[in-house]
Amino acid sequence: MPQRTAGTYQGVKFFAMDLPAAHRELNPFVGPWVFNNDGGAKRQLMAAYEGLPDRQKAALAFEVSQAMSGPTVVYRWLKEGDNPSKMGGASATDDPKALGYGSNAHAFKVSPDDVMLHYKQQDSWLSSKRYGHEHELILKPDARPQHLGQFDTESQQIRRAAPSAKRVAALYATR
Repeated sequence: MPQRTAGTYQGVKFFAMDLPAAHRELNPFVGPWVFNNDGGAKRQLMAAYEGLPDRQKAALAFEVSQAMSGPTVVYRWLKEGDNPSKMGGASATDDPKALGYGSNAHAFKVSPDDVMLHYKQQDSWLSSKRYGHEHELILKPDARPQHLGQFDTESQQIRRAAPSAKRVAALYATR
């Protein structure tokens, strides 16, 4: 019996079974990485995502586009040496209060096309009763979110990113 198309996302048709199949492939790695900080599970999650058929990626992307109304601001702690311009494959939250308090939180603007998994996806571990309150999302490996700047967790304000010394030098060199 032929399968009926469930939808199309950016020209790729997907079937009703593609979405649960994609979540079955990804979910075993979500919990160990996001909630236990297991770096090996992160690598396995990224590899599992890259190995999904285009139909399953389209089904996930469609579901994320339904969960997000458009570009949104997300927040993430950065460790020493992290590059804010290379956040592909990172986890983040759209709830600044979920960060707690500290000094190295940063804000990013992400589009639905940057997001692999979102806490509003019904079959994702990110939506579970155990973890859903953290409003977690995971960026695709090739995501390039816009770095908005450092986020002050006490005032809940974004301090805009200053241009790099290299960028300032380039600007003055053209004058």
